[in-house]
Amino acid sequence: MADDLLPVGCWAANAEALVGRQIDPELIPRLEHEAELRIVIGMCADRLVDESLDEFLAAKWEVSTESNRVGYRLKGPQFRFKDREPPFGAGSDPSNVVDLGYPVGSIQIPGGQEAILLMRDAITLGGYATIGTVIQCDLDRAAQAEPGSRLRFRAGDTAAANRKTLDFRRFRSFQ
Repeated sequence: MADDLLPVGCWAANAEALVGRQIDPELIPRLEHEAELRIVIGMCADRLVDESLDEFLAAKWEVSTESNRVGYRLKGPQFRFKDREPPFGAGSDPSNVVDLGYPVGSIQIPGGQEAILLMRDAITLGGYATIGTVIQCDLDRAAQAEPGSRLRFRAGDTAAANRKTLDFRRFRSFQ
């Protein structure tokens, strides 16, 4: 509102001494420009021809400038789908599905043109095929990727993903 005041604390007489100070470089985390993320292959992956799934896993995906906390658009090879009869109500695009739930970390492939990694603020229901889900303990690393960074995906199984996530939660609880 007009004329609202936002208190910021008292001015300190020695504030000038703080100008130009920097944090010790050893304390600044070094974020990777390239990261490998573990995924569990999803139920819609069978819509792709085998070579397309292999290309997805072999590619280095570039984080687009059109990325935010909702989703990371990833540039890489286009997806190729198996021929099929479209399900009733899903439309003719091979990436369309009758609405299904999206777990946090899902990778959807709208139109086969790009991959979109759904982040923590993403929608949870939609009509595009999802080919896999990044395991939760790797999603924090993905969130640190800035535009131009490259991501690779490595397929794993649900049991291993659950073990890694439990280990990660135990580690975080001791910090």
